[in-house]
Amino acid sequence: MTTKNPAWSQRSRQLINWIWPAAVILLFVIAAFNIVEYGDLRAQSYAAIREQEATDVIAEAQQFQQIIARAEEAAENLAQSISDGRISRDSYKQALSDLVQSDDLHYGGAIAFTPYAYEPQTQLYAPYFARKNGGLEFMQIEDSYDYTLPEHTWFGEAIHSGNRWSDPYFDDSLGDILMTTYSAVIYQNGPGDAKEPIGVVTIDIGVDDIGRIVQTLDYGSKGYAEVVTSDGTYLFSPEKERVLEKASILSSGRWNDAEGVQRLRERLREGSSGVVELYAADDTSPTWVTIAPIESTGWRIVDTFEQAEIAPRTVPMRQKFMFAIAMVVMGLVVLLIFGNFFKPADGIISWTTAGLLTFVFAAGINVIWEVTSQYDSSRHRQLTEISSQREALAVQHKVSALSRQHTSREPLFIPTGVYIESLKFTSPNDILLIGSVWQKFDLEKHSDVIRGVLFPGAETVRMSEPSVSRSGNTEVVRWKFQGSLRLALDYRRFPLILDSVSLGLLPRDTLGNVMLVPDLGAYPYLTPKSLPGMGPDAFLAGWALERSFFELRKWRQRTTYGLSDGFEIENFPELYWTVEIEKVFIHAFISFLTPLILAFIMVFILLLLSTRDREKLAFMRTGVGFDIGVSASIFFVVVLSHISLRQKIVSEEIFYLEYFYLLMYANMLWVCFHSILNVKNPEVVSRLTLGVTAKKAYFPVSFAIMFAFTWITFLA
Repeated sequence: MTTKNPAWSQRSRQLINWIWPAAVILLFVIAAFNIVEYGDLRAQSYAAIREQEATDVIAEAQQFQQIIARAEEAAENLAQSISDGRISRDSYKQALSDLVQSDDLHYGGAIAFTPYAYEPQTQLYAPYFARKNGGLEFMQIEDSYDYTLPEHTWFGEAIHSGNRWSDPYFDDSLGDILMTTYSAVIYQNGPGDAKEPIGVVTIDIGVDDIGRIVQTLDYGSKGYAEVVTSDGTYLFSPEKERVLEKASILSSGRWNDAEGVQRLRERLREGSSGVVELYAADDTSPTWVTIAPIESTGWRIVDTFEQAEIAPRTVPMRQKFMFAIAMVVMGLVVLLIFGNFFKPADGIISWTTAGLLTFVFAAGINVIWEVTSQYDSSRHRQLTEISSQREALAVQHKVSALSRQHTSREPLFIPTGVYIESLKFTSPNDILLIGSVWQKFDLEKHSDVIRGVLFPGAETVRMSEPSVSRSGNTEVVRWKFQGSLRLALDYRRFPLILDSVSLGLLPRDTLGNVMLVPDLGAYPYLTPKSLPGMGPDAFLAGWALERSFFELRKWRQRTTYGLSDGFEIENFPELYWTVEIEKVFIHAFISFLTPLILAFIMVFILLLLSTRDREKLAFMRTGVGFDIGVSASIFFVVVLSHISLRQKIVSEEIFYLEYFYLLMYANMLWVCFHSILNVKNPEVVSRLTLGVTAKKAYFPVSFAIMFAFTWITFLA
């Protein structure tokens, strides 16, 4: 500690020996404070999300209950009317027909009596109506099968246990449909005024209709909703195989978290609401399962999504982490330089210390890259993300209400979908998309609407002839398309880019009062991580496809195109299909940083060869001229690489990767100056490097500069 050094006086050394321990402690304390604040922000964010999710799912269950209660009430009213004798036997069929037609939710219905309860001479009697081919079809159930057998639980269990919903089953008598049945018991007065069950009134609801109810619920944009029984058996799921196979959400093959599965089982059995965190069998990221009971049915609504989908990525959180990284790195640097753990043979630091300093800065850069990839996005857009039917309906209601408020014409909403099969960059700012687009029309409401879509911002678009299919009152028109889209990707942080590709969709009927909305029913999964609208084999070379979703953006056109100058037509939001893409770092690393790394090492070798010993210079045939000549050759290679990079990436400002090139230029100039000064005036070199040999300082100083511009670039 008292070693004499030309760069420091004895008094300065003593002062530094007092200051540096306090500086290290202060830096680590600041780092710890930022980490604690980051943890608090993260915990608060997760707690708020957890509470909001639990509240939302409870509201969804209540909303589902209100919808399903219509069927329960209708069946119970008819059962009560039959029990009270307010409906004569001759009117049973008409009352049943009216019941089935009273709500679009009802698929079918029956009045089924126990043996000889309808009349003494009739063993079984069960009229049944079901919707088919746009009308009602009738059958007598007893003509097809004995519904009193134990396997027909919709009858037997209701007679023994009271009003109930059945588990899903496949009806092959009329509708060939997967459905569930609500059975309301018909009673008659027995001995001592006891109520004896003599039959049931049933209402059938298709599982697909349950799915449509679920899709209209506001379960957010992060997950997908399912309906299960109290033992976890699926009643509805976007994956129909789960319902058909009577699979359970508690299936051991789905989760590898026994404790979490037990908590989930208890909540299902008890009918309590809340959030359970589990780990999927093939995933290291936690999955959140939010549960709420649908009281009268005994069912549960389950909202499932990966924690990665809702991980808070706020700017304050990222900045807390970034400041913590900076403080830790600075603290370690001060500790290594002034702690004097490895005694140098000459100068202030040893080669071991120089290597450790380089490692600290490199580790700091790597952590910043990791934080950036998880918490940062190069663009913050104002958008309305549409990832559920509820969100789509809410936007439509809002637009319609605004039209009525402005006394303008209400819009015609045209469901529109996109399916991308292939995409590739043809230049840094152009991407080629190949896929399909379709529109769904109501033949009564949309008979005058011009079919077709326009892709704003796209060029050389080629569309196939339309493929038209009709079912009932619905017409679906589909086109295959291929087009090149001009992008404005933000390359300021290249190669650490997280950006998006957005395909705009405008109606071809520019004179009509038309607004395009996403046809979400065409996608089994709407979770952005599941990439709705993207083919399973689609990929983008050098990029990772992160999320996709539909969004609505405010009307941004600055002209009416001369079509209208009145107020009778609103400027509706524009529909976009967006896919978020992230640059694969290893691809950019190999393509652009490999030449720099080789040049960086060669410059260091030149620095190692630099010496004032004439015998060594003569033996190695080196010297000032040699150093300058080799540096010029390296400079030529680096410049060509830099020019090639600039030709590939057009940017009006210096982007992140270019700072490495600028540092490389500075290093080459420093080697030339060092070679000259080392011969002419070595004392100047010693003063410039604060007593540290230039060879030892090369890697630590270079990586310190890299850390500095990396931290500044990704802090904002």
